[in-house]
Amino acid sequence: MPRRNHIPDLLESQPDSPAASADARPDPAHDTPHDGARDRTRDGARNGARDGAQNAPQRVRVMLPLPFAGALDYRMPPAGTLHPGDIVTVPLGRRTETGVVWDTHLRLPPEFMPPPMPTVATGRLRAVSARLDLPPLPAALRQFIDWVAAYTLSPPGMVLAMALRANAMAAAPRPAAGWAVTDTPPPDLRLTPARHRVLEIARLGTPLSTTELANRAGVGASVVRGLAQAGCLREVALPTPPAFG
Repeated sequence: MPRRNHIPDLLESQPDSPAASADARPDPAHDTPHDGARDRTRDGARNGARDGAQNAPQRVRVMLPLPFAGALDYRMPPAGTLHPGDIVTVPLGRRTETGVVWDTHLRLPPEFMPPPMPTVATGRLRAVSARLDLPPLPAALRQFIDWVAAYTLSPPGMVLAMALRANAMAAAPRPAAGWAVTDTPPPDLRLTPARHRVLEIARLGTPLSTTELANRAGVGASVVRGLAQAGCLREVALPTPPAFG
């Protein structure tokens, strides 16, 4: 006698219930108070986490032109948003430094990746002071700086410092100063032969530096500075020499 399959009998013997039907829906009248409280708690936690993520201070990495092992972490300023490449000022100890907002993830081969740096809690970070109105550092240049630093085992900040010398962010060199004769020299000035030679050369019209003026007059630099203190010479900016090439 063939063995009878009892599965249909077992299904037919089960009592009809909402849980056994795919079309059944839970009856709100049968929900327990704990279910509603659990849902409200879960929704409140989800909303609180979302609000906390929106209100949490953001971190930003800033590369300074200093011999550090990598970029330093700062908090995003209260107003405004920073992007990689932006030129910013940040506090460092008791002074203010200028740096570049750096990329969060380095795009380097695995063998060139630097070791991870210790992470400081966001609440303990100092905020970026300001964003400077300067052109951002291009992404290709930032990546090149990371690559050169990793390949040469150099601090990336020092490579950045070299790159910034040709960038608008780099401080402009102070123009060289020279001397010209004043329009109204003091009438009671006592002229020595050395002072007279200096004034004669200075009257030729072309401003000269202290060293050049002293050499042409055959005197010491102190004679030139003495005339400047006496009010016979005034400091002027020397013309900038033309760029090479």
